[in-house]
Amino acid sequence: MPISDEDGLRILDWIEGNRRKVVEISGGKVAYVYMPNTGGSGYTDFNRFFYSQFDKQALVQDELKAHPAPEIPVLPYPNYHKGDELGKP
Repeated sequence: MPISDEDGLRILDWIEGNRRKVVEISGGKVAYVYMPNTGGSGYTDFNRFFYSQFDKQALVQDELKAHPAPEIPVLPYPNYHKGDELGKP
């Protein structure tokens, strides 16, 4: 099916390539999360990528620096402690 603009596909390919590199280099121990912005769509992407890799020991967060000042300055990390799924110390 033809598309009018392939930019979205190129970005997804770039994100997946970065994720694979992080997995390969870390032996699968580090998650890679791309967050294009700190608005609603950025949090949607964060949730999709973060929670699908919740079992990792560390996180590399990549974000697009071309956008203006953050819309929401707080990073979306849940109250999570390594080794405890419920977030209890």
